[in-house]
Parts: sequence; C-alpha cells; structure tokens
Amino acid sequence: MEQHEGKIKFVCSIITAWHLIGLKSYLLKLEEENNNTVEGIVFIEKHPVNGYLINKDMLDFGRRIICHCVYGSGTDSIIRELGNYQLFDSDFHVITPCFPEIILCNKIMQHFPVKAKAIVLDEGVGSYDTSLLRWIKSVMIDTKSLRDSLYFAGRYLYQRFLKVYKRIEVNKFILFKDDSGKLSVDEDVVKYYTQLMNQPTDDAIEVEEQHYILFFTNPLEEEGSVSGDDLMNLYNQIVSLCETKGYNVLFRLHPRETLVDKYKGLNIITSPASSSEDLLNKLVKKPAYVIGAHSTSLVTAKLFFDIQAITIGKILYRYSRTNYCRHLIDKYNKNFSSIVYIPASLDELENIFAP
Repeated sequence: MEQHEGKIKFVCSIITAWHLIGLKSYLLKLEEENNNTVEGIVFIEKHPVNGYLINKDMLDFGRRIICHCVYGSGTDSIIRELGNYQLFDSDFHVITPCFPEIILCNKIMQHFPVKAKAIVLDEGVGSYDTSLLRWIKSVMIDTKSLRDSLYFAGRYLYQRFLKVYKRIEVNKFILFKDDSGKLSVDEDVVKYYTQLMNQPTDDAIEVEEQHYILFFTNPLEEEGSVSGDDLMNLYNQIVSLCETKGYNVLFRLHPRETLVDKYKGLNIITSPASSSEDLLNKLVKKPAYVIGAHSTSLVTAKLFFDIQAITIGKILYRYSRTNYCRHLIDKYNKNFSSIVYIPASLDELENIFAP
C-alpha cells in the first residue's frame, strides 16, 4: 500500500460544478484559519443520470491547497483511500453538499484515531428545502427508482439518530441562514464565495451584444414538469418582449438538459466555463439582467456580481404539469423574494426592464 507524505485535513465528495465552487470557497476559509497549507482528498462521484459532471482538471486550487483526486464513491472506498494517508487527529473535516455525512464521520472515527466533524456545502436551492419528503421525490425524479428513494429515506433517518448518539459536530457552509423561519444572507460564507468568484481569469469571454440578457434554463421537460412545446412558446414570447426593450437574449443551457433540439433558432452561449458562476466571472461585459425559473444561478448572479435577477416561476405556473414543480416554484419564491424579481405575468416582466 502506497503511503503518502503529509497529513490530510479533509475528505470531500462532490458531483456538480456548484459543489466544486462550494468546496473551493470552504478551503479558502480553512486555509485562512490554519494559516498553512491545507491538504485533502476529493472524491468525484457520478450523477445518477448524467454521469460525471466534473473532472480532475477542474481541481486546480492554487495557493496553499493540495487536493488528491479520486473518481468513485461509497464509504468503503473512502475508508480504503484514507488508509494511504496520515490524518489530522483532532480536527478532520468530512465535507459533503446538502446533508452531513454522519455515517462516514462515524466510520472514519472507528478506523482512525481522529475526531471527525461534518461540513455541509451549499447544494443550491435544494439546501433550503430539506424536508425528507422533498428529497424522496427528488431522488424518484432523478433515478425513477422507488427502492433508491426508500434507501435514501432510511439512510437519512439513521444519520439523524447517529448524529445525536455519537455527538458528531455538524457545521453548515451555505449561503443563507435561517433566522426564525426567514432566510438571510450569511455574509461570513458569502465573502469566501465572492472572493473565489472575483479572482482574475486568463480566459475572458467577449460577447458581441451591446445590451443583452442571460437566460439560465432548467431541465423542466426532462423532469416532466413542463412540456417542450409550452416551454418554447413561453421562451419565444420572452425573447420578443426583451427585444422590444432593446435587449438581445442569450441562453445558457443547463448541463443536465438532454432534450435540446427545441432551442434551435435561439442564441445559445457556449463556452468551456464549468458553471454559470464561472461564466459570469469570465464575461467581460456582464448582462443587464439574468432570467430563469427556480435556478440557483439567479441568486448567485445577484449575490456575487450584483446583476438584477428575475424568476419566471409564477409565469410558468399555468404551464406546470406537476404539483412538485409548483411546490419548487412556491418554495423558491418564498425563500428568495428579497434577492430576485418575481413577475406574475409577461406584462409585469416587461415593466421591470429599464426603457
């Protein structure tokens, strides 16, 4: 067995580019607090439907952060990999998005003489609707498997028990905090995301449009939430409306969309940017507005780049096929009404745009 030099401070499992941004932001904090090199292992997991969404080349952290990358997942795989390293004994971080990995923390402490704590990264809008029923439905939509959904539910409940029984520390590193049932921006977290987002870039992106709006799509047709025909009917109306106001519309397609033929004829922005946030950072001229449904990118555009954000969730209501979709829209609008504009009609949307 190969034994690596140096002690590692953390292990992390991530799937999406947004998870990677959260990890990088958290490691900036960890490096600052330790005032020393931070070293750890990053497990890149497959998305249950779309496979690997990020790759090893995206893990260039620079500064004093060293990451060893492994493709794969599973508690046993992580325990085996950790056996190749020396671990910090008193302050070991187990970093995962959305939910704390209590089971993994417990396993690590069973196999190694360490004190492990769970760190929760921002999952996007899903971080702020963490009811068990909501996540069972989400797993069902992604995997179409009742067995996977029930397994997730059982694991979730067991972790809740284990957290209390083993007294495992859990810290959240997410953009918003709950103040008596209302969300407010956690400035102590946002500052690290903003620091990461506003770093200089060598591969800036120029757009020809003088005045433009960036439209972030969601995989609504893939989820069965809205038909492709209804989506394009609405999107074409929005494009026409924006053009009458003097704005061109550029579309940034969601990485998990597969039914993309419907977008032919629209202006699609293509770039090697790993995420919407990465794209906005690289754009030399920022959009006047960003538009989307219940997208995390709308919130982060406002928080990190001070770009006016608009959700068309209320307008989508009439096209929605499922109660689940309507629930997501309602929850999004409730949580982020102080961050994004929420027009209820195309007329209200038109009134938002500066003349």
